[in-house]
Amino acid sequence: MIKLYTEQSAFQHLLDISVQLSSEANSDILMEKVLLAAIDVSNADAGSIYLVNNENELEFRTIINKTLNIHLGGSSAEKITFPTIPLRVDGEDNKSAIVAHTANTGKVINVTDVYYEQPFDFSAARKMDRKTGYRTQSMLTFPLQDHTNDIIGVIQLINAVDQNAIVAFSKEIERQILSFASLGAIALTNRALIHDMEQLFESFAQTIASAIDE
Repeated sequence: MIKLYTEQSAFQHLLDISVQLSSEANSDILMEKVLLAAIDVSNADAGSIYLVNNENELEFRTIINKTLNIHLGGSSAEKITFPTIPLRVDGEDNKSAIVAHTANTGKVINVTDVYYEQPFDFSAARKMDRKTGYRTQSMLTFPLQDHTNDIIGVIQLINAVDQNAIVAFSKEIERQILSFASLGAIALTNRALIHDMEQLFESFAQTIASAIDE
């Protein structure tokens, strides 16, 4: 059955993940831990995490699929070759790609069966299913929103499993993993700020050294 966390166990799991995230310096590994926590809490079969890049696109950072034994990006040695997903198309918000819509609006999107859901474009998922023999069904897509309400990425979970059957992601699961998403976004933002400060300090030190030499 789906592993539903009680309030106490969910809180404890949140604390455990927060300790891991606070000590992780590698942003890709950090994002992977956030994704793995979301997969664990929701009992999802697969999931992906995206980050908004400087070109205003969503860029795959980690992809995991248990059934297909796929692990790309993150701590794996396998690079991700899938194309980025633009947040805007022809000057307007990209409304056809579900992950782009979540990034643009901040909305959580819970789909029972992607083969029958409109108006989003799931052609890429169907194409991959035909290629691998997989069946993408239930899907939960939610934003990575930091403490300033900026959306820095998106997590997408696929196929919640209950007693070996694919089911929809419940509202309770949706509520629980949003906590992990917020925690992950804040950790990522803090990691980026620390990196910027380190670069600034290094540049400042080099400037002082050059001034002393002169």
